[in-house]
Amino acid sequence: HIYDRHVDMIKELISRPAYDAPDFWFNPEKKSFYDFTKDDVRLDNYTFGEQLKNIPVAI
Repeated sequence: HIYDRHVDMIKELISRPAYDAPDFWFNPEKKSFYDFTKDDVRLDNYTFGEQLKNIPVAI
């Protein structure tokens, strides 16, 4: 959801360039969800843009 105080930031975000989706890899040798570790999952070719700072949130 977006509040009125977020509109300018959203306009900034949607004006930025879009990047290709990253590649998600997980170890095909693991057969059970419970056998996975952090080393069995990887996100490759992830491209990110400049960070937005000071985004107002409700507390």
